[in-house]
Amino acid sequence: MRDHAHAEGLRPRRDRTADAPETHDAQRLAVQLDADERLALPAAGAQRRHGVGQVARQGQRQREGLLDGRERVGRGRVEHDDARLRSGRNVDRVDADPGTRHDGQARTAGQQLAIDASLRTHDEAVGIGQGRAQFVARRTDAGNHLDAARAQHVQPGLGKRFRDDDAGGGEADALHEANPQTVVPFPGRTLAVWSSFATVIPARWWSAAAFLAPFALFCFTLVPDVGYWDTAEMETVPYIFGIAHPTGFPTFVVAGWFFSHIYPFGTVAYRLGLMSAVAMAGAAWCAYATVVELGEEPPVAAAAAMLFAAGNIVWTRGTRTEVHAFAVAFSALVLWQAVRFGRTGNARAFFGTALAYGLALATHGIATLLAPGLAMLLASRGRSLTPGIALRAGALFVAPLLLYLYIPLRSAQLFAAKTDPTLALGIPPGRPFWDNFHPASFGEFVRYMGGGEGSQVGVGFSKMVDWSLYPDVGARFAAATLHEVGPFAVFFALIGIALAFKRDAWLALGLIVACGLCVPYGLLYPEADQERYLMTAFWGIAVFAAYGAGQSIKTYLDDNASLARVAATVLLYAAAFGLIWTGRDTFGQRHDPGARQFIDKVVANTPDGAIIVANWTFATPLGYAAYVDHTLGHRIVVTAFPGDYSAFYPNWLQSHRIFLVNQPAWEDPTIRQTIVASDPGILELEKK
Repeated sequence: MRDHAHAEGLRPRRDRTADAPETHDAQRLAVQLDADERLALPAAGAQRRHGVGQVARQGQRQREGLLDGRERVGRGRVEHDDARLRSGRNVDRVDADPGTRHDGQARTAGQQLAIDASLRTHDEAVGIGQGRAQFVARRTDAGNHLDAARAQHVQPGLGKRFRDDDAGGGEADALHEANPQTVVPFPGRTLAVWSSFATVIPARWWSAAAFLAPFALFCFTLVPDVGYWDTAEMETVPYIFGIAHPTGFPTFVVAGWFFSHIYPFGTVAYRLGLMSAVAMAGAAWCAYATVVELGEEPPVAAAAAMLFAAGNIVWTRGTRTEVHAFAVAFSALVLWQAVRFGRTGNARAFFGTALAYGLALATHGIATLLAPGLAMLLASRGRSLTPGIALRAGALFVAPLLLYLYIPLRSAQLFAAKTDPTLALGIPPGRPFWDNFHPASFGEFVRYMGGGEGSQVGVGFSKMVDWSLYPDVGARFAAATLHEVGPFAVFFALIGIALAFKRDAWLALGLIVACGLCVPYGLLYPEADQERYLMTAFWGIAVFAAYGAGQSIKTYLDDNASLARVAATVLLYAAAFGLIWTGRDTFGQRHDPGARQFIDKVVANTPDGAIIVANWTFATPLGYAAYVDHTLGHRIVVTAFPGDYSAFYPNWLQSHRIFLVNQPAWEDPTIRQTIVASDPGILELEKK
């Protein structure tokens, strides 16, 4: 339930009948307000701290069936700590002041706000066409009369508290007295106006902004063409429905196959990059939903989404084809649903958690690191689960994991059809793009799921238990976090963590563990792009930063909820736009040709039908050119270092010309190397 915008909402039940003359008498209304309930005014920020003396009054309200700001009323539902009374159901809407028995008039949200602002009764007509200025002026005029009444009837200190915002405006007061409809532009009243506008914006608009604003940022900076390395592989494999490097990432591959064939605009690389942008924007929206679930207002939560999206690591990974965009999106969905279940015990939230976690595990193995924190988030409500609910949740969890079955089935099909052109060269099956590692048999599939030959997955996990490495990990993560979200967000995130522990220590600990275990794994895993493993941690920091900003500013402003909402929203958006300004060079990548020039140079310097041997970084864009847009002609791409298949070279040279592209130095006494080009480095191999 929001701040009490209408004083009538605090009356006892016996006084519910509207009294039009009394509503216009602001002085008499202020006198009737109880001194401890003096903040139930039709102005922004109606709720304050609750003193001990209000406990009795709260009990009286509960006996009378009234709801106020201290009741645990969530946005769009009523919560109750007793699962038996709640029964997993939510109340869609609560109206603490339904009006008189004969009040059957339907009102829009704008009409209700106008009624509240002018202290009119429910039966009195309101002209929405009077305009925004008149609405604000009426609200301001009513507030001035109430301030004057308090000055006479309430404690002097309290009167000063309400008049402080209006101090130093003698000329403005005179102007307002001369024309009560005039909006007086001094700071206190201006903040109230902005607070009113923030309240008027529906929550669904903030929800839409939490997705659309990050999505617009990603789309405007999207890389338009094929890249290098793992990015180019994932721009190739989904389109041809091949087999990616372990562990296959079936959710991404299946979704990418559908999206790249259904969406007709742009290059295939652009389409799959757009799909990754959708996923990363979805992760940002889940940050919004989680902050709302923790009790913050939608404007503050929407700012959390933008703060997450604006960081350099998240921003750049949301503008290219990236499996980790899907991984963080499903991880964020898991954590939002788990927080929701932990707070409400809602069975649908438990089902959502199970399904999302299955999808996360079917996307990337890093989702296994969520398990300890996820168990903490779910444990508090675990006893309320029936066997039937647990069984259905188990089915939802397992269903996405069945996507892994496509890997051995597709591998067997591709091998039987001899689809991979490298098979014609006598190379054993298992080369990248079409049938990586050839996991057609059960044993090969198990080996594939373990990371395959030369996997470093076990190295990452083993280093996680080496505590001597953690000081370095902590220092590196602190530096990466300051660069990603800035010191301002880090400050409020630390406050948010402390406040979350104070409110619900188990929930806070679960979130920290779930979001934090990726940090040591990612920074200790031996790979070139370690930072992409940290995105779930950055997501958690954005959530805690928004929660900390909203709660701490509200406390600092003496529980002035509306003003705190505006201040926290402005500060968080300012931090996000500061990050965007710092990383403004990212806007230039929308004109980046990527690996297209490299592909064109290889085509120009090698004949059709040649064998091109390149290592992983440069073979991946050539694979895209060969199998996706077919600009490589009949050239065959062999992903290897020069010495890996040197025994095959004499036979290949009988029917093909062989070229090494951007390879390290290599010598063979039977092979002569001729320089063809220097950028990229292209060498032709010939028999001596």
